[in-house]
Amino acid sequence: MDNKVLIVGRDGINILGLVRSFGEAGIKPFVICISPKLHLVTVAQSKYVQKTYIVKDDAACIEKMIELFKKEAVKPVVFTSGDSITYNIDLQYDVLKEYFILSNARNKQGEIVRLMDKEKMRLLAEKSGLLTPVSFIVSKNDDLSKINIKYPCITKSILSVYGGKQDVFICKNEDELYMAIQKVNSVKLQIQEFICKKAELIFCGLATRDTIIIPGVAENITTVRGYYSGYQNYKSVDRKYDNIIRKQIEFIHSCEYRGLFSIEYIIDRDDNCYFMEVNLRNDGYSYMVTAAGVNLPKIFYDYCTSSKRYNENSFAINKTTVMDEGLDYVQSVKTNKVTLLNWFKRVNKTDVLLFHNSKDIKPTICLLYIKLLLLLNRCLKVLVYIII
Repeated sequence: MDNKVLIVGRDGINILGLVRSFGEAGIKPFVICISPKLHLVTVAQSKYVQKTYIVKDDAACIEKMIELFKKEAVKPVVFTSGDSITYNIDLQYDVLKEYFILSNARNKQGEIVRLMDKEKMRLLAEKSGLLTPVSFIVSKNDDLSKINIKYPCITKSILSVYGGKQDVFICKNEDELYMAIQKVNSVKLQIQEFICKKAELIFCGLATRDTIIIPGVAENITTVRGYYSGYQNYKSVDRKYDNIIRKQIEFIHSCEYRGLFSIEYIIDRDDNCYFMEVNLRNDGYSYMVTAAGVNLPKIFYDYCTSSKRYNENSFAINKTTVMDEGLDYVQSVKTNKVTLLNWFKRVNKTDVLLFHNSKDIKPTICLLYIKLLLLLNRCLKVLVYIII
């Protein structure tokens, strides 16, 4: 009897990428999708899904996992598609490992959570020889004048589950930093020197007890200030990155992590390469690796469930352009950098779109249906307001 695949997380490109990676490998995964309003979710429409369950939050997701799969003869392999569910599953690791095969660090409950702390992450990376931005940890009531902060700087929540992208502000001076700190959700923040980037890199990989596989690198095609690009080029790793690869392998080894991961860097105008963060879960862009010829989720599944092993130096990568359509539309068309016509031309030339997939079209149709319902709802509210 084969181990089932269970994918958990919120709706979007991350969970869809995992579903399609397994579907294209001939495995139909079960999905528990977290949707606070319990409404229609696009991933449920994928032709590759065995069955989808919709729950309202992370706690309900974990309860549903145990309810559905606790009596399996062989443990299902779980893949998470976001920080919040990864965080909460790791806090329940000792209970869940009795029923599931899970990503973990040191086979220890709460260790992934500990490593999600951005400052702990940065210090470990620094210890492995990676270059990191100058950083400070501050609380909301700290006197910033006593800290030697270099401006411009950027704010980040210590744990993304507490604030995430909403806590990111680029500040030119102390006054702007004070205002930013009052707006954030996190009690503690990481303040980093702002690196004027020339380029950005994403390395997606997997780690087992025996090996670490990093088949290629994504380089940005467009550049967005203070955020990662929605338009990337994925290719084989150049020799110029050999030193970074060696150090990040040492970094992952030091975490004793087992699972899918991604590591992000930015390169400044002087070609210094700065470590930004590691995601100890599936990356939203990981489907680009599958499309380029290396199915990391399926390879990790094989490591977990069979004796099949892979030579990490034998993977052939097809150079692939990839786009997160929703993000790139906002970054390019909404900001008037690219006309709508030229953006559609760009989309047409892109090898892989992370949401739309011509071989799995129903999630796109579902998304358009949801957008239409939202538009009709807004129009109805306006009409009611006019009549009243």
